[in-house]
Amino acid sequence: MVNDYPAVGRSTPMPVAPSFVPLEFATPGVVSTQLLAMLHARRHLALALFLAGLLATAAFALWWPRTYTATAMLEVNYAVSDPQQGEELPMAQVGSYIATQIALLQTREVLVRTARALALARNPRYARGYRPDRGTMDDWIASRLARGLAVYRAGDGGQLVYVGYTAPSPEEAAIVANTVVASYRLIERERGASAPRERLERQSRQLAELRQKVEEAQARVTAFTRDMGLVNPAGAAPT
Repeated sequence: MVNDYPAVGRSTPMPVAPSFVPLEFATPGVVSTQLLAMLHARRHLALALFLAGLLATAAFALWWPRTYTATAMLEVNYAVSDPQQGEELPMAQVGSYIATQIALLQTREVLVRTARALALARNPRYARGYRPDRGTMDDWIASRLARGLAVYRAGDGGQLVYVGYTAPSPEEAAIVANTVVASYRLIERERGASAPRERLERQSRQLAELRQKVEEAQARVTAFTRDMGLVNPAGAAPT
């Protein structure tokens, strides 16, 4: 039986129907529908990973040691005058003067006095690791204090200097910061009180040296006049 279809020659191209590709497969990469499908298929595993990460973060936060920083404020008075000469500090030297005070706040003398005032040598956390071949206990504790100490000037360039200390507890941080400031002020007061005494002692030494030089000069003059016969043995002037 022969069908009544038209004969098509071999040279005639066959029509090709256009192919249809879904939109989610036509776009390269992962689209939102595919991502949602994957998450839904692995929802139990994703939830377990999320909870494990949350617990690990909480455990790390609890394990990590906490630190607290306390800051004490100190006003540096640069209006210094000499009672003997009446000289005041030039304004051009204010910056270097305050920088010097900041350096003095971090010196060994201030830190050692702070450590002794707080009896930190009996504190196991500060004395831990000390060995006699590394120096004295005062030097060891002063170096430990210097690690947590931060001294800086106010940003507006005023007279305020901030002394900060970092410690495991807020109480310890506040006590150390305030003691550093108190030790610095006590040392500065002692230096100010000793300055007039040192000046008087220096002047006394200078006067004593001058008196000795005058006596030596007078002795040489007396010897010279006696050798030249300008004075008789009785002390009267020659005729």
